[in-house]
Amino acid sequence: MGVSVRAAALLVAAMPTTTAITADATVFGKYFSLDASGAPSTIDQSYYLFLPTVPPADGGAAYPVVLSYHPGGFTGGAPSGDCDADVCASLLDRGIAFASMGYRLDGARYYFCPDGSTACAAADRREAEFIHVHEDGGFALDAARTLASYEVAVGRQEFNGQAAYDAAAGFEHLLANNPNIDAHKVGLTGSSAGGAALNYLAWVWHALPGNAARATPRALVYTMAQLNYPVENTLDVEWRVWADDLGYDAKLADIVDLDDCYAIVGNPCCGGDMICEGAAVNLCNMTWHNATVARYCTADAYATATVGDLVETQVWPTETAQQRGLAKLWYAQRNMAGAAAHYNLTATPFYVYVANQLNGTVHMEVVHHAVAARAYAKAAAAAGLRYVSYYTDYAHMTADDAGDARFAVGSDVYNYKSNWDFVARTGVAPLGRVSVAEQTATFCFAFEQTCHNRTAL
Repeated sequence: MGVSVRAAALLVAAMPTTTAITADATVFGKYFSLDASGAPSTIDQSYYLFLPTVPPADGGAAYPVVLSYHPGGFTGGAPSGDCDADVCASLLDRGIAFASMGYRLDGARYYFCPDGSTACAAADRREAEFIHVHEDGGFALDAARTLASYEVAVGRQEFNGQAAYDAAAGFEHLLANNPNIDAHKVGLTGSSAGGAALNYLAWVWHALPGNAARATPRALVYTMAQLNYPVENTLDVEWRVWADDLGYDAKLADIVDLDDCYAIVGNPCCGGDMICEGAAVNLCNMTWHNATVARYCTADAYATATVGDLVETQVWPTETAQQRGLAKLWYAQRNMAGAAAHYNLTATPFYVYVANQLNGTVHMEVVHHAVAARAYAKAAAAAGLRYVSYYTDYAHMTADDAGDARFAVGSDVYNYKSNWDFVARTGVAPLGRVSVAEQTATFCFAFEQTCHNRTAL
């Protein structure tokens, strides 16, 4: 059930979609995992595409599309065949297609059949090949080595190559098989761990040779945002984000509780964290974990440790091509800085919308901290992107990092920063702050859709 784009009110909340909308899975890759019964599952190699019921806007032949990547700490979650009542329905009602995208998980073991099916005998199954990550963020498969055989140096986010590989494979499959999708009006959205795919497609995949001509992401909407990885067994580049904001002399105790030090500074998969339960591959380097916990997570060490200490000691090695390739995938802050080299930002601005509510010192609050949304905005501004950032107050926040405005949303108060004064744009003011309607509006601006009035741009 849809509403004519031209008839839609200017950036108002989406008209409720009263009829449930579902889609069938499209499998884009050859890999499968085994479920609890031992049956093959292709859910992580699938996407669900939802199309509006109205013709494309302004007489065009194809729909803009927003790709959504699920959260789950890289060890859980899946794409959905149900169009939710929030972002998906809001976009469809405005003539924008929506795709819920899958990607392989860090804790699972994957297989493929030589004949391309999932029905080969168990003896004929082959394990997923190792993924070499090139220094430019491209990939090569190594059939002589399995992905599951990889031994982590610090933690599970060293398996992020498969999430990025699948983000590219799923995106390319969707574009190649759906001519009613406009490849040059693409939006990206997601939460938490889904950001690995968002950041890869926007800042790395698009910069690879030939890809700018194939497709153009125009907007990224990211909630529970993370900037650089890893965000557990955290390493120097991400600690530097904290240091640049709070100061190099800021205490580790100002960032994370002692009880959660093992998970943020150390490796939670070595410490029995539930997110790693049932992993079919080894996600723990106990030698690294024990040394790190001894250095920072005993009561005495924790009491004196500074963020500067962490920047200096928790350094990701870059001796091998694979290590340098993983760094390329991880460091969105650096990759974003090069956006002007592969986007024509003068003719087609790129829009970033980030929002983080959490600001505490327990495990899940640290990995989704307000500092990340503020840092993402700084990186976007430096790269020449149009950004909107919402984040709650946090300990030791400086005057410069306080918002240009503040908005109460329920029991939270958000700082607001934007380099194009988003909330002052025609039609935006009536929308709820940090809302699905605002997120939809961001895509409307990026796609130049008639679901809003662009005269104030």
